[in-house]
Amino acid sequence: SFDNQLLPVNLVEADGWQPDLSALEAALNNGARFVLITHPNNPTGAALSSESMRVIAELTERHGAWIMADEVYQGAETNGEISPSFWGCHDRVLITNSMSKAYAIPGLRLGWIVGPPDLVQELWGRTDYTTIAPPSVSDTLACLALEPTTRARILERTRKIVRANLGLLETWMATQEGRFTYRPPDAGAICYARYSANINSTEIAEKLRVEKDVLVVPGDHFGMDYYLRLGFGTPAEKLLEALDLIQEAFDEVTK
Repeated sequence: SFDNQLLPVNLVEADGWQPDLSALEAALNNGARFVLITHPNNPTGAALSSESMRVIAELTERHGAWIMADEVYQGAETNGEISPSFWGCHDRVLITNSMSKAYAIPGLRLGWIVGPPDLVQELWGRTDYTTIAPPSVSDTLACLALEPTTRARILERTRKIVRANLGLLETWMATQEGRFTYRPPDAGAICYARYSANINSTEIAEKLRVEKDVLVVPGDHFGMDYYLRLGFGTPAEKLLEALDLIQEAFDEVTK
């Protein structure tokens, strides 16, 4: 944080995981000048509503604050509609993205920043201290993937997998007799679910890792115990196997 003060703004589950805009306004009134946003969100998979985006843009512009929006899940929406970008909402906006999520090519280890030309030029200079150049093979493959026709095919493939596997997850959730509550994600193969069992989220995540060979992210890593982030982007047969093992683990801790 470079010795700066961090002011968290929580998402509100009852509002579909939209940000607490009153808390954002209070943070800006207290001097915040750099607003970090993940849109669509990780871990909830929730996309910002048009109203949330409008208010965020208006508040930050009024206070002369920057927006830095990580839009890495853009293109992996469950309804097939691309989430709108913050780019262009005012002059102080940075957008980050990469090949790792919606494009499903994380091995390339490539991403990008969109911003005002003078700031991007400065960022190029800073990049020279950390990365001389990307691997030529990764660079070539990324350019091929981002060719408009190929890009459209890749993103449609991603959305097809997300929709199909979300259906499997929802069917499984319906068999759990209220053990989990969740809001279906708007984008990304991630689901942030609350569970009813009286066990710490890191503890159950470790049980799943060690005893069941299943990886989940515990909610207390996000400051919210009794939640788990479930990833469902794996092949269908692996997903169903993992869900059965999750059920098995919860059966063991609640019997």
